[in-house]
Amino acid sequence: MADELVPTDPAPAPLRPNRISIWPIDDNRYGIDFTYHGATGYADAEFANTIIQSAGLPTTFRQELDQAWSVRIGPIPRSAMAEALQRFAFS
Repeated sequence: MADELVPTDPAPAPLRPNRISIWPIDDNRYGIDFTYHGATGYADAEFANTIIQSAGLPTTFRQELDQAWSVRIGPIPRSAMAEALQRFAFS
């Protein structure tokens, strides 16, 4: 039966934000915004926030002016920024 199948890949699925913004802060640290739009934007951002926080990264959850929701990661070092993008957005 199809509903009895168990995924074999233990890696988390990418969170697939609609927009990613990256900016330098200071001392080789960066901030990242994962922004979600549309009817499921809030739920997608809330899920992303939970997943990213559970990985130990500092986040804030914010509503944008254009009816979107963003998860702000950081400030984090450059190496953590690259890892966060690879792990959560582009895997």
